[in-house]
Amino acid sequence: MNLLRATVWAVLGTSLMTGCGEHRGTVAPEAAQAQTLRRDALPVKTALNSKAGSSDYLAVGFDKLSGFPLKVIFGMTNPVTFASAPKLNAPIPEPVKALDGKAVAVTGFMLPLKLEDGRTREFLLMKNRSLCCFGIPLEINDWVCVRMTNQPVKSVMDVPMTVYGTIHVGEILENGQMAGIYRLEGSKLKTGDF
Repeated sequence: MNLLRATVWAVLGTSLMTGCGEHRGTVAPEAAQAQTLRRDALPVKTALNSKAGSSDYLAVGFDKLSGFPLKVIFGMTNPVTFASAPKLNAPIPEPVKALDGKAVAVTGFMLPLKLEDGRTREFLLMKNRSLCCFGIPLEINDWVCVRMTNQPVKSVMDVPMTVYGTIHVGEILENGQMAGIYRLEGSKLKTGDF
């Protein structure tokens, strides 16, 4: 009986743990993506209105930022010690690379990384609210690492917001791991109805 119980828990544990990784059950990736977009994603092409003060910023949506397949793989760097390093499985497309250094406005959902008295200076701006185990895992091009350059902003989750600033495109490595491919130096943030 104990062996049966242990086997069941091992199988369940493995299934639950793989929910945060590459395994996505029997749903085809295209269908899974459509489910996510229907359930809680923003319209992928966000039009910025004139009252938002957007004339100096290029509106960039996740339709462009995450509109291509991209995965992080680990390439072996030392066959003796089995050391590996993260790398992308494909190059970032040229039209996306061309955004590097440009003033942009990106709309998404906030996931605060560091809080100071209910305010944050560093956060992820995500394509949707389905981060990890409670939804379909995000890919490396489904979020933007944001650092506000002025004052910290109020931490607001599950509300769409637009962040204005300068975007940088390229691999972001932290402690030997790939933290993202988009970094945004945020100058202002606007929450509201979209």
